[in-house]
Amino acid sequence: ESFSSNLRKTTPVSRRRSTGRNLTESAPISRAIASGSSLFDMSWSRSGMSIRKRVVLLLLIVFVPFLLLEANVFHSWYQNRKRIELQANLELARAVAINFETYLQGLLRDELALGLALAESPSMSGKDRNRMLEKFAEDNPAARGMYWITPDGTVTASSIRSYLGAGVGDRSYFREVAKGRDGFVSELFRGKITGSPLFAVSRGIRDGSGALLGVVAAAIDPELLSGILGVPRQERGSAAGEAKLRPNRITFEIRIKAKGKS
Repeated sequence: ESFSSNLRKTTPVSRRRSTGRNLTESAPISRAIASGSSLFDMSWSRSGMSIRKRVVLLLLIVFVPFLLLEANVFHSWYQNRKRIELQANLELARAVAINFETYLQGLLRDELALGLALAESPSMSGKDRNRMLEKFAEDNPAARGMYWITPDGTVTASSIRSYLGAGVGDRSYFREVAKGRDGFVSELFRGKITGSPLFAVSRGIRDGSGALLGVVAAAIDPELLSGILGVPRQERGSAAGEAKLRPNRITFEIRIKAKGKS
């Protein structure tokens, strides 16, 4: 009985001591496990970061040269396309310049023939003179008006009735011819009636001694020259010619339009 009572008395204490020892012994183990787990997590995180960096670096190594190659190919294509378009524009501008010069020379020859007919027929009535000028203007689609000007600068015959009797002695296309030039192409000016930009092509008519008998002048609308010069206007995929006002000059600007871009 004494042994059993002693056993009952000592057992809880021994159990508590045993439990305390177990907890004490297990604490380092749990700490080691926790430490190992954190080290594993850190190692895994560092490993994951390293893998991502390597993948990104690999992608950069692969794609950067490819992108540079594509940029170089596009640049070469763009430069070649630009060179081709500039060459085409240059050829078009040269063709327009040749056509314009041909048109002017033909117009001056026609004016000479018309002026000689008017000067050599002093008995021709004013009505017949006007009709001749009207017919000439109809045959020249770019001409807004045709005029016969006497040596004192007065319009005595015209395809436009409102111009009859007008004084143009101060106009450059008359002054230059009166000074001795055979023909003259004026600067652009604003028409008195329409207000639109025009330029005049004038031809002096003289007798055998060089005395001025009269001047034939044509008022030309540059907006109507496109068809004559072979430059279609306001059409996609084609060129558009536009006259610009410049002092003492006639300048034609050729614009290339393609798919809405100019």
